Amino acid sequence: MDMVLQWVLGVLATIITAIISGVLIPMVVKYLNAKTNNENVQAVITELGETVSTSVGYINKTIVDQAKEGGTWNDEAKSLALKEAVKNVIEGLSLTTKEIIGHDKLDLENIVIRRIEAELDARNATKEQWKLFGNN
Repeated sequence: MDMVLQWVLGVLATIITAIISGVLIPMVVKYLNAKTNNENVQAVITELGETVSTSVGYINKTIVDQAKEGGTWNDEAKSLALKEAVKNVIEGLSLTTKEIIGHDKLDLENIVIRRIEAELDARNATKEQWKLFGNN
């Protein structure tokens, strides 16, 4: 009876080990990979947002303000300001962020342009809200 019990326990241990290594471990690995990937994506989004905000602020204080004061703020000046902002953002991003975006075969320049446009829209909306309250 002891040998039969040992044999049954041995078979059960083998089956449980197979289930753990065949099902549970891959599930844990998949979960950990997804968590790491999400953290990387979140870091990229945060860095991109901060870099765009800084660059747009810089471009506004230099190129845009000078062009407006000089009366040369037109479509050509806007295009040049956007190009300079895109260049500043891309240069300001970490190598890791560039690699993550490149790994997913995304077009970095178009992503940056869309993010800059969103930043400008947000800044303009904020200015309009301030005007509603009588602030300029």
